[in-house]
This record gives sequence, C-alpha cells and structure tokens, in this order.
Amino acid sequence: MAFENLCQLQCTQPEIAAFLKISDDTLRSRAKEYYELDDYSEIYKRFAETGKCSLRRNQFVLSKKNTAMAIWLGKIWLGQRDVSQEVQLLANTMANKLLEQIAPSKDLIPPGDNDITIQGRPVSNSSETNSK
Repeated sequence: MAFENLCQLQCTQPEIAAFLKISDDTLRSRAKEYYELDDYSEIYKRFAETGKCSLRRNQFVLSKKNTAMAIWLGKIWLGQRDVSQEVQLLANTMANKLLEQIAPSKDLIPPGDNDITIQGRPVSNSSETNSK
C-alpha cells in the first residue's frame, strides 16, 4: 500500500497527504478506519519503524563494499575510534597527570624564567612569586 511505503520512507503526514491528493484530516480518518486504531501516530510509527530496519540493513550491505560506511558504523554503533584519537586522549591524560605531579615542585623551574608553560598552562617560579 502506498501509505505504508511512504511511512517507511519517513515521509511526514503533510507529504503523505499531498502524495495521495487528500487533506491531512482525511488521511488521519482513513488510516484510523482502515487499520482499526484510534491513534494516527501509532499507525504511522508501526510502518515508519520497518523503514528504519530497511535503512539499517542497506547500511550494513553498503559497509561490505564501502570502507567509509564500515568505519562510520563502527564508530556510531560499536563506540570505535580512530587510533589517532586514542593516542591523543592518552597523551593528554598522561601530560595532565605529569603536570599535576610537577607543578607543585617549583624548584624544577630555573630562576628568572617567568614565561614557562607546560601543556599551555603557565607555571610560576616560587622565588619570584615570593619576592614580589
């Protein structure tokens, strides 16, 4: 049926009504009568969900031939990330832990260096801070 196919394609109610050349009110009343349900949104939802299944199936088939689709599906559904993202995350974590460990040790900062930064964070010299 055309109505069911249009729902599967995720068409909106006004789009379905326009395609069938009827008003929105007529669409709702005929759908309720034909499918013997009182709620148009429930009728729509039933067929729209099968359309999502078809889309998912097509994506899986496409992923067998299209590397980009396979990578995208892995990231979205499996939580996979690029290796570069993993390395960057690990490097940032390690740098932050190192910074937390050495930041209190002001004696590691050479005297007279006012513009020292670690990972973009300024580190002040304790002797200069105390002398001001």
